[in-house]
Amino acid sequence: MNTCRWCGGRSQSVAFCSAECAAAANEMPELIHRSSDPLPVPSPRHVAAPKRSWFLGVLSGGLMGLGLAMALSPQAATQNSKPACGPRDGMGKAKVEVRAATLDFVQNGLAGVWDGRIDEPGDLTHWFVPGDATAAPMARIFQDQIKRAGTHLTDAEVVDIRVSNTLDHADADFFVQTDEARRGHRCYTGTFQWIHQQDGSWLRSKVSILKETACR
Repeated sequence: MNTCRWCGGRSQSVAFCSAECAAAANEMPELIHRSSDPLPVPSPRHVAAPKRSWFLGVLSGGLMGLGLAMALSPQAATQNSKPACGPRDGMGKAKVEVRAATLDFVQNGLAGVWDGRIDEPGDLTHWFVPGDATAAPMARIFQDQIKRAGTHLTDAEVVDIRVSNTLDHADADFFVQTDEARRGHRCYTGTFQWIHQQDGSWLRSKVSILKETACR
């Protein structure tokens, strides 16, 4: 078995294994392998990948930015979780408290007189500023509302709240809907005046009058 002098393949002939190799050798004789030793079999070449330095730079920069964002996120969350302070927040808190006090008095004070849960003026002290000055308003409210004995409260809504700039006084407009034993379906509006106390509560000091209005 001989070796082709052009391609290095095994050949039965003396010089070239095929007519193609002989033709190629004839065209480029300077490339003919002159030795009788077998030509080395070419091995697959590993082509080096192009350098990716720019990609690595972008990747490392992105990772650094992500790490920085994660490091700062707890601090940002802490800052955002801090409650803002100021007059606007104080006004909002006061309105929430006045709304709750108004609904409480309508549902348990006025309606309490109507359905018998409150059977004397003294039971209204829970909603009034302590002292003799409020005894007369409580008595008058009780006498006015006892005339509606047997009334059932069907709806109550706070329509508007106006708090003073000093956050110590407030007016609350409300609407109530009732089902009265003698007069049937009736609706009223009214205004409660509130005074802010040192313990944070809102208490009443004056008489309020219910005004009959058209039902919605």
